[in-house]
Amino acid sequence: MKNLIIITIFLLCFDISSAQKTNDYVVLIHLNPYLPGDTVYGDIFLPKNISNCMLKIKLLNGKKETYYAEKVKCYQAKEYFFESIPYLDTRVFAKRIQEGTISLYFYDAKYHYFGGGAIGGVLGAVSESANTRYFIKLKNQYTYIEVPHSLKKIRETIAPIFKDNKECYDKIMSNEFKESQISELIKEFNSKM
Repeated sequence: MKNLIIITIFLLCFDISSAQKTNDYVVLIHLNPYLPGDTVYGDIFLPKNISNCMLKIKLLNGKKETYYAEKVKCYQAKEYFFESIPYLDTRVFAKRIQEGTISLYFYDAKYHYFGGGAIGGVLGAVSESANTRYFIKLKNQYTYIEVPHSLKKIRETIAPIFKDNKECYDKIMSNEFKESQISELIKEFNSKM
């Protein structure tokens, strides 16, 4: 009876919420690129209107940490998956929106800090398309290819990736193709591979 009372008190005092497993995690980059990085679990906060170069996480032990894209390989927050990718002279978090033989990532450069400039280094008023960046990554490769905004450059850099699928290739080579159609094109390409 005494043991039952002690166990009951222990269970009542034990914070069950700290034992709960979260789906949010961060995979850190190991100093040795041939070794896997540590995985950290907790609740990731996705703050709005800040640089896409950092994230904040509340660890399972209650401690809060901030991680920068240079030290992170990837992370998952809720149902979203992000990878740290090279962009300009730094690394940023890009959201994976398609996964397959060709994976597609999206990055909103609206809050990217460019350094210097008359407005404190923040990218000023520009069009929405100037802020939008899509990146392609081929399966089993570690490089990211930025999808250019101009059709001419898309034909030069992106079209060769789709050579194995004549329908997709022909769509890119047509005068009607637009950068905004890249997601549907990749979905079509992946469904046939």
